[in-house]
Amino acid sequence: MIELPEVVKTVTTAIEQNGRVLGQYVPTLDRRAKDQPRPDCRTPIEKIFHLGGSCYVCEGCRPAG
Repeated sequence: MIELPEVVKTVTTAIEQNGRVLGQYVPTLDRRAKDQPRPDCRTPIEKIFHLGGSCYVCEGCRPAG
């Protein structure tokens, strides 16, 4: 589970950088990445179902819990 201080740090950083800038967001964990190795750790991307939707995750990078 993500801790609140981590969320605050992430949001603060985003605000300092004026939020998301159009054209600079590059999705890496989407339907096209399924079963492909993630560049950082080479673990294949998995598709999971969460709250009625699909999510693409890297079990190698995702914290246990």
